[in-house]
Amino acid sequence: MRQLYKVWAGTGTGLADHIIALRLARARETLRTHRHLTITAVAHRHGFTDATHFARCFRAAYAMSPTEWRRAPASAGG
Repeated sequence: MRQLYKVWAGTGTGLADHIIALRLARARETLRTHRHLTITAVAHRHGFTDATHFARCFRAAYAMSPTEWRRAPASAGG
């Protein structure tokens, strides 16, 4: 595992940050496609054990809360 972090170090972005970005992108899609799931369930499904932490990360990445994203028209915000 440490070797992976060493290799990744030259990319200019942290491996942990990249992994979180991937998880957030998948969660973002799940929020739209699985509307029956709660925000907490989506967070847990994508590896976030704390829904508050998930919401903070989501807002930092997308400038809106998971609830706002879910309520926005599908054409808004991509």
